[in-house]
Amino acid sequence: KVVFNLWNRENNNKSYSPYSFKEELSKYNHLFNGIYKNNSKDLISFLLETIHEELNQPKAKINYPDCDNKNEKLMLKSFINYFKEKSNSPISKYFCGVTEAKYGCLDHKINNYDFNELEFLIFPLEDINKYFDENGKKHSIINKGKNPDIEIYEGLEYFQKTEFMTGDNQIYCNVCKKLVDGYYSDKIYSSPFYLIIILSRESKDSIYECKVNFPEQLDITNYVISKNYNKYELYAVLCFLKKGKNGNFVAYCRNRMDNKWYLYDDANVTLCTKPQQYNEGVPYVLFYSALNNN
Repeated sequence: KVVFNLWNRENNNKSYSPYSFKEELSKYNHLFNGIYKNNSKDLISFLLETIHEELNQPKAKINYPDCDNKNEKLMLKSFINYFKEKSNSPISKYFCGVTEAKYGCLDHKINNYDFNELEFLIFPLEDINKYFDENGKKHSIINKGKNPDIEIYEGLEYFQKTEFMTGDNQIYCNVCKKLVDGYYSDKIYSSPFYLIIILSRESKDSIYECKVNFPEQLDITNYVISKNYNKYELYAVLCFLKKGKNGNFVAYCRNRMDNKWYLYDDANVTLCTKPQQYNEGVPYVLFYSALNNN
């Protein structure tokens, strides 16, 4: 009913109040009862996981492959087969990618590999600015009370950075037979058709506010190993729009029928320019769809 009413041409560019959907959602998850504010990431994750479970038709019940994690190709092949066997739904097909983790002992040139599902990318904005500041790529001086801007490609670079595991975070080395200093890095092996980027604004004191510059055309060629999907187009943004001392969450969406952008602000739907031009807004979630299939 929600999808039908959203795309009903008679109601095109008008608001639709999904009360029945909200009631049904509350039955499945008590977090969404009442009128309290919730984390958008939690809702997106819950919806994707629930729809996947409803539609999933696993081919067999199999366990995660137990093989030599020093052989990258063997590990990847085993994981892909495992993933295809246990996840067989439109959600896993279009919304899930694969990440490759590489880790090992600093004293040996032996890489260990692990692969995991990629549901969406999470960019912790405060940590990203701190990381680039410590590496001399930014200045931590706050300009007129505002934090430095963040480019979306900085988030991708941060995601695949190499971390050194020392002190209490040492790893166990099978060669040394003890805990040792090590390294760990994550990379996107294959990206999903629909790429969701969560801009995490969690901070110790309050909400971490900064501008995030994101392109309408996103090219992640340099940040993904497998080139299945590497060019994307923005189609929606979840954003907090300030209004004086207050504000509310709104959605900027590109209508696939006329390819124009609209601002959905409660019951008000208005034609607008591209969302990245709204610098007074505070973006939280970016939605991209793939342009290519190599």
